[in-house]
Amino acid sequence: MNLRLHPKPEPPWLMLPAAGDSPQHLAVADFYSFSDGRRRSITLPSPAIQSRMWIGSAKGWLVTTDDKCGLHLLNPISGTQHSLPSITTTGYFDALPRTDGDEARVVLARGRDAKWMPLQTRHMYEDVIVYRGQFYMVTLGLSQCELWGP
Repeated sequence: MNLRLHPKPEPPWLMLPAAGDSPQHLAVADFYSFSDGRRRSITLPSPAIQSRMWIGSAKGWLVTTDDKCGLHLLNPISGTQHSLPSITTTGYFDALPRTDGDEARVVLARGRDAKWMPLQTRHMYEDVIVYRGQFYMVTLGLSQCELWGP
C-alpha cells in the first residue's frame, strides 16, 4: 500500500496593487492568501508593468496590455515576461468599437508568431477554456476544437 502524502492544493492567492501612489508603491504587488491570511509583497519587474492593465490570468501567469495595444504574459513570482502579438493584428480590432452586438471570435498565437491567427468557424463564442490540451468553447451549445502542427 502506497502511503505517499500529497500536500493539499492551496487556493489561488489574490494579487492587488500595493497601497500608495508613490513610484515605489507602483512597482510592488501585494498578495493575499484566503486560506490562512498570509500576505506577501513582490517587486514587479521592468519594463513598467505598473503602467499596464491586467486583463486576465491562468496558471500563475498574468495577461497584460500596454498603451500601444501590446499584449504581454508575466509571471509575477519569477519576473519572467513574454511579449505576444499586438491585439491590432487579430483582424477584428476596431478603434471605434461597435455597440450593436456581442460578436466574439477566437484567435490564437503560438511561440514567436508575429500576429494572431483567427480560428475559422461560423460560431460566435461566449467563453473559452483549455482542458487537457483541448479548447472548449461555449456558444448556445458546446464545441470542441483540436489543433495540430507547430
